[in-house]
Amino acid sequence: MTSQKRATIADVALRAGVSRTSVSRVLNRRGELSAETRERVLQAIRDLGYRPSEVARSLSSRRTYTVGVIVYDLLNPGLAAIVNSVQVGLAREGYRTIVACMAGQFAAGESCLSLIEDRRVDGIIITNPLPDADADAPGAAMLPELARTGTICYHPSSRRVSRAKFDNLAGGEQAMTHLLSLGHRRIGVLVGPERWGIVDERLTGVHVARDQRGLPPSTIIVERATEWSIPSGYKATLRLLDRVPDLTAILALYDLLAVGALRALADRGKRVPDDVAVIGYNDEVFADYSVPRLSTVRADCNHMGEIAAKLMLELLGDDGAEAREVIVPTKLIARDSTLGRMSPLVMG
Repeated sequence: MTSQKRATIADVALRAGVSRTSVSRVLNRRGELSAETRERVLQAIRDLGYRPSEVARSLSSRRTYTVGVIVYDLLNPGLAAIVNSVQVGLAREGYRTIVACMAGQFAAGESCLSLIEDRRVDGIIITNPLPDADADAPGAAMLPELARTGTICYHPSSRRVSRAKFDNLAGGEQAMTHLLSLGHRRIGVLVGPERWGIVDERLTGVHVARDQRGLPPSTIIVERATEWSIPSGYKATLRLLDRVPDLTAILALYDLLAVGALRALADRGKRVPDDVAVIGYNDEVFADYSVPRLSTVRADCNHMGEIAAKLMLELLGDDGAEAREVIVPTKLIARDSTLGRMSPLVMG
């Protein structure tokens, strides 16, 4: 049995009735071609099952058409969603991705960066949870701009850095304003592990909402969870209830913590929201399926990944493209865990 000969760029050009240069322009998305010519080439590629040689493509363009992605923790649903959307967005434009995971250890950032750089990638995307200017951020010693909270897009050959980040301060303010508008005045706030940049930003928004109403500091009682997880949220809520038996609401700075809070309240015989209201943050897919349905602040991680892919492609596609920053807005999604059986609210 003989194997079928692999189609070449010359075969595609012959079938489409164009030059090899025209085929290359279609493959590399460069140069001016009519829509009709482009479609003929694409149809020939489909008919022949043509696949470009990655080695030849790399040598001719001096690119690997590969982007490295460094993620702090792939078990975190939000970070995993960002990485997935980045991969989809880049693949649509012909780029492969190599993912290096820090496995929840900040100290692993530099080794992940070395691993990615050794693969001669064209660009690097870093999901950095550390506060701005933290020296442990991957690449911080090499380029200070890489040590910024958010999703960082780095173009090594030009050293340009773009960033996408959520408006975390606004999100914290939205969540707290919602609880205050419902009359709550003893509110527990579950924050995540230390050194996460988003914690300080979201908590600042919480304090802004309190201060705007002229309420005393005792309105807010902060309890730290050791991990962004349901068990950690459960344990932190039990500690909070022991400290503040009269609290009427809990704001968890991540939905996983909020789900843990729901279970802890149920185990203590507390009804949600009649005895204690609960609101989370991020609007993960499970938030609309918990019992009761979880009020939350929507910070769409899938959308964040799409934006990061777009920013990376801008840097890769145009040597003159300016690095830029995109602030992704948040929305309040009010459901049963704060409103009871009232209709859900969506507020920007």
